[in-house]
Amino acid sequence: MTLPQLPFDAGVLGRTVLHVTGVVGVLGAADAFADEVALLLELLAEQRELAGVEVFHGEGTLPRARRSGRDCRHGGVAGSIAGMLDAEVHALVTEAAREPGPVLVLTGAGVSAESGIPTFRGAEGYWTVGSRNYHPQELATAAAFAAMPRDVWRWYLHRLAICRRAEPNAAHVALATLERRVGDRFVLVTQNVDGLHLRAGNSPARTLQIHGNIEFMRCARGCSTALTPIPDDVVPASIDAPLSDDAWAQLSCRRCGAPARPHVLWFDEFYDEALMRAQSAIGHARDASLLVVVGTAGATNLPLQIANVVARLGRPIVDVNVDIDPFADLARRSGGAHLRLRASEAVPLLADAVATAFEQV
Repeated sequence: MTLPQLPFDAGVLGRTVLHVTGVVGVLGAADAFADEVALLLELLAEQRELAGVEVFHGEGTLPRARRSGRDCRHGGVAGSIAGMLDAEVHALVTEAAREPGPVLVLTGAGVSAESGIPTFRGAEGYWTVGSRNYHPQELATAAAFAAMPRDVWRWYLHRLAICRRAEPNAAHVALATLERRVGDRFVLVTQNVDGLHLRAGNSPARTLQIHGNIEFMRCARGCSTALTPIPDDVVPASIDAPLSDDAWAQLSCRRCGAPARPHVLWFDEFYDEALMRAQSAIGHARDASLLVVVGTAGATNLPLQIANVVARLGRPIVDVNVDIDPFADLARRSGGAHLRLRASEAVPLLADAVATAFEQV
């Protein structure tokens, strides 16, 4: 079944409010086309987009006509990205600001990819040891570290070198500015281990790095939870350079002398509070008045728990991702929004809208 060509500009529909109660009432310029709009709404169950229009049916809220960021970028919808955010997000952000809780921001690899950091599960993540190619999910384990600690360290030091060459992008800077503007009403939970949020200006106190930070190491035997910065001179000069004995000696616990390990959460480990602040992240989800999810595919457990807590409590979720992800469905069910834009496009405008709304209450 094909969708009808509506005889009015999608930009006009983007400025209307559609209220479906068995009969479609359309306010404003689209009055004459209620039948076409009704048909469109029925067909959206099978095909969600038409000319840049995406309709979100939030539980307990009026359905809202939303314009897709993808089509907005390519000129399929009248108006600028800034105008789109004003129309789609301003009302729910303003409503959320009236609640006492903070804005909770959850970020994933899509944010750092725009700074040139390859996604962990991409082709760049593979690593050769001897004649064998290892997948990241094989290397990023406590078992692999126990079996071949030098090789695992060499892989992590290569990744660290990539992270150190990268610079925070517009999304990182915008989130740091948002924290400065709203203070205690801001919490950032990030899956990224690259430390770019901190380098952009977010505070360690309000940034929960739930997968760790590749800039640090800690005792592999667990004599303490103390973190030590990885020395600059242990990072190999090239991808093929071996890990020297001097570098290996420096990768040790300062307290007990045991080998140190990267301060990251491995695939065969569990989230905890002492090292990864997992319980704190869930607590902030319970308190949040708004959740903004940026650039994550929801491939790990804790981020999905966070979003589900917020959704169950009936708080809105705004998902920023060029792809469809599990958070997009939660955003729809929460009466929120899914912005199909890159992080560097959407986050500066969204962060400014959030800060302005929170400053005015």
